[in-house]
Amino acid sequence: MPKKGTYSLASTASTSQNYRRLKRECQRKKQLFVDMAFPPTNSSLFLDVNRSSDIVWKRPGELVENPQLFVEGASPNDVTQGILGNCWFVSACSALTHNEELLQKVIPCANAQEWGNNNSYCGIFQFQFWRFGEWFEVIVDDLLPTKDGKLLFARSKTPNEFWSALLEKAFAKLYGCYENLVGGQLADALQDVSGGVAETINVRKFLSSDGAEGTGLRLFQTLRNAFDQQALIVAAIANVPYIQYDFLFQNPAFRHQNPASKILHLANLTRPPTSAKSKEDIEKSLDCGLVKGHAYAVTAVRYIDLDAKERRASAHIFPTHERQMMIRLQNPWGEKEWNGPWSDNSAEWEQVKEAAMTIIETPSTPPSNDQEQTSAAGKLMIIDIQMEENDLLGVTVDETW
Repeated sequence: MPKKGTYSLASTASTSQNYRRLKRECQRKKQLFVDMAFPPTNSSLFLDVNRSSDIVWKRPGELVENPQLFVEGASPNDVTQGILGNCWFVSACSALTHNEELLQKVIPCANAQEWGNNNSYCGIFQFQFWRFGEWFEVIVDDLLPTKDGKLLFARSKTPNEFWSALLEKAFAKLYGCYENLVGGQLADALQDVSGGVAETINVRKFLSSDGAEGTGLRLFQTLRNAFDQQALIVAAIANVPYIQYDFLFQNPAFRHQNPASKILHLANLTRPPTSAKSKEDIEKSLDCGLVKGHAYAVTAVRYIDLDAKERRASAHIFPTHERQMMIRLQNPWGEKEWNGPWSDNSAEWEQVKEAAMTIIETPSTPPSNDQEQTSAAGKLMIIDIQMEENDLLGVTVDETW
């Protein structure tokens, strides 16, 4: 969470902004919008406005040709974390792409906001977040923090797609500045982009409870049912008691563009989760390749059939298949992958039926999995939303865990 005394629900000026009025005014004057309620200055970046910085604010059209809000729709791979330590928000955004109706609520009238829509581009964009029981509108310009001609913070792996960068800017405005996004809570981000109530599952406690036999299957079925019902699901490596607030750029270099969406095997979840205990411990990779104090978006939950096994005389007539419970996670960094069983190019994938592989593997989501991994994922969060006619009606909570 942001430091005490620094949190801001946008400024007084921003709460009175009207998207349609501002856009019409820009069109009439034939000028691009500059949001003076969240200006392209240090006050929008840092808690200390006197901090020296070589950041340059640029519009998407100054970075690429043919900028777009969305390129071929939205997917989890559209959201890659930059050098800002806000994986809690980026993972929630990745999960948000699983629910198209909810995404349209957070980014309303996306087609009308596109650059090429009837030459109406004015550099102004509109977003909505759930605050204090209602959807709260946040308006931003499209001036984005850059260095050496590259976006510093959240971005899409598609260079000319900018919905994730602009959504992050709107969220930074909601919280007061970009630095206030360093080190937050997954549940807060999920609630802000959905209006739901997050249910947290402590994996270790769940699996060590009385009558633990079959709990792995129950947990998987709960997650599968929730995912199929458009719930937003994220995972984290245990609790992180240490949060660094005094350093904006936690990650030392730009992350690679290739997203690390990993499929993980939910079984044998018996090892205790590993928490980050110090500043040096945060973002340190475990032996399995997962990262302490890091958040992952759940982008798929499904059974995968392995090749048929000759288990009975009638198998040639009624072939049987062993099924694996699989969960696919996406690392918002776009790097640092799972390296245990069922990782990329591991022998376990030879057991997977070819038909199943076509479901699992796409150019943007390379497959992998693990038989021991999820023991490291100390917490899962599910947020289940019911919406009708584009309005939030209520929240359901499955009490089976």
